Amino acid sequence: MLRLNKDVLILILEELKEDGNSLYSCLLVNKTLCDIAVLILWKNPWKYVKKDQPLFNVIVSHLSDKSKMELYNNGIDLFTNSCERLTYNYISFCRNLCLNGLSQIIYTSHIAEPFKRMIVKDELLKLFINNNTKFTSLSLPDQLGDKIHRITGAEQCFSELEYLYCSTNTSQEILEGFSTISRSIKKLEFDVSQIHYNAGIIKLIESQRNLNYLSGNLGKKDVSFCKVLEDTLIKHANNIQYLKISWEPVTKILSYLGNLKSLEINSRHITNWDHLVNASTPNLKILRTQNIPSKILANFIKNTKGHLTEISIQFPMYDREDKYPGENNNALIRSIYENCLKLQYLKLSINNDDIAEFEKLFINCQHLDGLILNNSTREIFNWVDLFNSLTRSAPASLYKFKFIFNGDILLSTFSSFFDNWKRNRKDSKPILLKIFYRMDFTQNHKVLFNEYKNEGIIKTFSYDPAEFGFDEFEWT
Repeated sequence: MLRLNKDVLILILEELKEDGNSLYSCLLVNKTLCDIAVLILWKNPWKYVKKDQPLFNVIVSHLSDKSKMELYNNGIDLFTNSCERLTYNYISFCRNLCLNGLSQIIYTSHIAEPFKRMIVKDELLKLFINNNTKFTSLSLPDQLGDKIHRITGAEQCFSELEYLYCSTNTSQEILEGFSTISRSIKKLEFDVSQIHYNAGIIKLIESQRNLNYLSGNLGKKDVSFCKVLEDTLIKHANNIQYLKISWEPVTKILSYLGNLKSLEINSRHITNWDHLVNASTPNLKILRTQNIPSKILANFIKNTKGHLTEISIQFPMYDREDKYPGENNNALIRSIYENCLKLQYLKLSINNDDIAEFEKLFINCQHLDGLILNNSTREIFNWVDLFNSLTRSAPASLYKFKFIFNGDILLSTFSSFFDNWKRNRKDSKPILLKIFYRMDFTQNHKVLFNEYKNEGIIKTFSYDPAEFGFDEFEWT
């Protein structure tokens, strides 16, 4: 029974892995909870740290006498204060090595001289990279002078790596080194600058056995590099399920990725949309785009075979030759409600001409759970008509809202919306509401919202004058 109880506690605390405060509280309850919490916290210590110095102190406390002597011989004394023997071998619990995080805690320590910082970093790397630690996640910084793959124990440490992030100046040598010692990477993220394309990325991708997530950022268009990269990804077509790109595809790569479930395209550097016109992604469930023409998106969504459950479209572009850009948005909305009957979450820009089409979307998409609407145009938006459409036609499943807009919404408009919701939506859950952007959110708004919260019409509400930096479909 005791064993069962501990297993249950592990499952419970694993659910708190995103909540550092709760995990810290568990350290003080009893030894069993402390053991479990320490194990979870130290899988990725860089994630929870609030102050760098305490983490630095704990890490250096693990240094061997040989390393301490090496530091002392170089005029570095990190042990002026006597410390008690550590309760745990914390380093052995670490599964995520973030070299930017390691550099940061060294930089914020009392060590001022750059050459001394480098010596400390070398010793700490030796501490983490050993034959007894197995990392599943590694983040390589912008500038990495260390040949980390050559450190004794690296082959053992990184042989089961599942996640790797490499940035602009990660050397080709290092990436080629990891292509031979880390072949189990499932999630790869890279960011390549405008002037430095790294062929080591290609070798790293080629060597993987089960790559299913790739996020790539290329600073500018390079047709030859893009083609090699895409041809390499096509070799992993059976495995890749999640793709995030910010380059202009030069092949029909999307049509090759038949098992793709999630696609994110940031079109800052894309001028040619041919790759989307006839692309077929029959298993796609999640689509997130920025700055892609509405007509292109409408056509692309028609080819997704009805499995989309999440759509986020930011800043849809309109054809400059169209006299009525609103019609383009109508076509996009129409494509969504005709082809995405399983839709649960939607983020989309809206204008007055779209309200009628949105009501049809509410009627057709009966699984809709969360809605984010962005109206940042200069027109006076008709919130009354939109709210009436919501209370009249939205499915019972819909109760999560985020509104992003310029200007104000009258108190009477909100009041009418909540009253109609109470009258017409008796089977719906209480509203979760977040408001972003420029609005004069007064004390009267707070009083009104709290009144409806007390009545059970609203569960939670919040206001933020900034529209950026929030999780799209996380309301809690």
